[in-house]
Amino acid sequence: MKESSTSAANRGKRGNVVWRLLVAAVAAVACPCLALGSDTAAFAVALLEEGDYAHSALEFRRLAAASENDAETAGWYWLAAYSHFLDAAPERATACADRIESLDAPAIDEPLSLLRGDIAYASRKWDESSFYFSSLVRSTTNAAVRSYATEGAAAALLRAGRGAEIPLLVGGAADAGRINAAAERHASARRRSPTLGGLLGLVPGLGHAYSGEYANGLRSLLLNSLFIWAMVETASDDDWALFGVSAFFELTWYSGSIYGGIDAAHRHNRRIEEAAAAEIRSMPPPRPALARVPFVTLEF
Repeated sequence: MKESSTSAANRGKRGNVVWRLLVAAVAAVACPCLALGSDTAAFAVALLEEGDYAHSALEFRRLAAASENDAETAGWYWLAAYSHFLDAAPERATACADRIESLDAPAIDEPLSLLRGDIAYASRKWDESSFYFSSLVRSTTNAAVRSYATEGAAAALLRAGRGAEIPLLVGGAADAGRINAAAERHASARRRSPTLGGLLGLVPGLGHAYSGEYANGLRSLLLNSLFIWAMVETASDDDWALFGVSAFFELTWYSGSIYGGIDAAHRHNRRIEEAAAAEIRSMPPPRPALARVPFVTLEF
């Protein structure tokens, strides 16, 4: 039985390898510009298209290390950074993007700035993200790039607490009205005070209810009521050991009600901010035209 399981596992591994090779072969046929038919390049693109971002990033970095042409090297590093970004590894993405700075590859400046803006945004580095996007708004002649960068910069400014700068940024952009309206709704939205939420939390559940988290509020009320009842019952029976246990848990849940009221207010305010930012960033992110790698051309 054990031998049969091992054989099945080996067949599964061989099948996976065959599948990857087939996908790589299809990619090589579909992408004739892949570094003169490089098997490694085709395999890296196939991995990216499969969604295996960690391994595609590794293959692109290998291609960059082997390249002797600045423009191609920059393209491979950009694709590696893009793969790391999709893999939710912003630090590795930034490290690959940094390597491009020392290369003579001006054609990749705009795609690099866009990617850096998105990496910083995903890392919640709002000021850095707005810097990269804003620089593109001022410098690009590509309408699609300007629109995407305008939305990214506006959303980053809003998340950074600098929403007052958004009208100046968008100026006469095509979507200026929509972006400004979203920023105004965010500015006028009713926030919750974390301090007041904590104070209301002195009454179990009320702090959560203040921020609209009624289920959490009800749960807090029921649990605190349960342990208070247990404390009263054990004290009336002179069962001080169980009274101590009940008091310990009640202290835990009661302090949770206070801190929960504070956290609920923060979550409420964050939801308002995230909804406004999502409304501003209506354009889907651009994707590289994989038929042209390592030369990066973005498709919107």
